[in-house]
Amino acid sequence: MPIRSTSWESLPAANFIRAVAVVMIVCGHLGVINYGGGGALTLMLLAGFTYAKYLFPKLMERPVANERHLFLMLKIAIPKVIYQLVQSAMPGRPINWSALAFHSNLIQVNNHAAWFVEAYLQINLVLFLLAQNKRVAYWLTCLRKFGVALCFAVVCILLCTLAGIFWDTAALLDRVPYRIFWLFACGILLASCINIKQRLVFSLLTVAGSFIWGGAAPIFLIVCAIALGLFEQVRLPTRIVPTVNAVSAASLLVYLTHYWWIKAFTAVLPSTHPVILVVIGIAGGVVLQIFYNRLWKAVRDRVSLRLAK
Repeated sequence: MPIRSTSWESLPAANFIRAVAVVMIVCGHLGVINYGGGGALTLMLLAGFTYAKYLFPKLMERPVANERHLFLMLKIAIPKVIYQLVQSAMPGRPINWSALAFHSNLIQVNNHAAWFVEAYLQINLVLFLLAQNKRVAYWLTCLRKFGVALCFAVVCILLCTLAGIFWDTAALLDRVPYRIFWLFACGILLASCINIKQRLVFSLLTVAGSFIWGGAAPIFLIVCAIALGLFEQVRLPTRIVPTVNAVSAASLLVYLTHYWWIKAFTAVLPSTHPVILVVIGIAGGVVLQIFYNRLWKAVRDRVSLRLAK
C-alpha cells in the first residue's frame, strides 16, 4: 500500500494565533473548553500588529492614509451596527443605543454589545484624529523602528496601569481603551520586529505587561505572546492552511455571529454535541465573511473611483 506524503505550507504566525484565539473564544462561550480567558486580549494585541502593517507605510500620504483608515473603521463598524440591530430585534432585548453609538463599554458591562469591537474602534478613531496633525503622523510612522516602538510600548504599559489607579474601571471589567491600549501598542512593537531577538523582547515585554497591568495574566495571552516571539511563520499541512486563513480573516464576524448560528441550529437539533456547535458557529462566520468581502470590495472600488474624480 503506497504511503501518502503530507505536504506542508508556511503561513504567518499572526494568522494562526488569531484563528486559534477565535476558536478558543467560541469554545469558551459554549463551555467546551475552560481556557481561562484572554482570547479578546490576544485579538487586541494582533489588532495593533495589523494596524501597523496596514497603515504605517502610507501614513504620511494624507489622502491615501485617510482613505485607508476610514475604510478600515467602516469595514468593522458596519457589521457591528448590523449585529446590534439584530440583537435588538430579539425578544426581550430593547435597542441598545450606546452600543449602536460604539461606547457601551464605557458605561456598563454588556455581554451582548461586543465590547472588544467597540474598544478597537475607539482606539482607531483617536489615532485617526491624531494623525490629522502632520507632526503626530510623522511620529507614528517612527514606530516602525524597533527602538521607538519599544519605548512607546513601555510607556503605554505604565500609563495604562496608572490609569487603573486613578480611574478604577474594575466595574467595567477594564474593557476600556485607556486600560487595554498597551496591548495594541505591543502589537505595533511586534510589527517593528525584524529578527528573533527583537521578537523575544516583544514576548518578554508583553508577558511582563500582563502581570503589571492586571496582576493575574491570562495563560492563553502569555502563551500566544511567547509563540509570536518565537515564530514568525508556522508550518501546517497544506490542506488545512486555507481553513486557518479563512477563520483568521473571519475573526470579526465569527466573534459577532457565532451565537446566532448556534441558536438557529439548536432550535432544529437541540441535542447537538457542543463540538459540532463550535464548528457551526465558526463556519457560519466564515461564510458570512466571504460574502461580506465581495460586497465590500465592490462598494469600496466604486467609492474610491468617485473620490479619485
